[in-house]
Amino acid sequence: MGWYLLAAFLAVTAVIAGHFLSKGLYWLAALALGALVVGVVVQQRHDDVTTSGHEGDDDQGSGLVGGCPAFNVYAQNQFQPFGTLRWTAPEPTAERSPGFSENELITLDGWVKAQSPYAGGNTPPWDADVWFHLADGSGWVTFAGVRAAATVPDPESGFGPGSDPVPLDPTCQGTYRP
Repeated sequence: MGWYLLAAFLAVTAVIAGHFLSKGLYWLAALALGALVVGVVVQQRHDDVTTSGHEGDDDQGSGLVGGCPAFNVYAQNQFQPFGTLRWTAPEPTAERSPGFSENELITLDGWVKAQSPYAGGNTPPWDADVWFHLADGSGWVTFAGVRAAATVPDPESGFGPGSDPVPLDPTCQGTYRP
């Protein structure tokens, strides 16, 4: 309910409370005023939750519920094609677009478990079913597409220096709501 609906609710509640007061029905007036207070509190909680970035959908509609304070990772520079894609949702069939160049710093604010985009195509741990949410709300990146530290290209496709996966802090786990 938006603030304009809340204002209408407040006006109607005030009229009802005034009517009850004029008839000497103080308990009904108190009930109407109590409903008014509950309406204000519920609206404020709704606004706090949906604008916090950690509850409800973010302003880009990418659907992270939960999450944690922002943290940084790097786009992978280990396997071709270098870098990582930006996905509109944590789903293998979601739209994707060019995202980040190799070793580009990426700011995230949570992660979810969903279907792996590379199930059967990548070796563990790079076949994980984890998706990271971009802190700016513009989408998602895959577990395989990011690293805990900057990486150096490995011409033999090995797990060279800097290829550590991003640690999964349990306090950053959220859920996805389309």
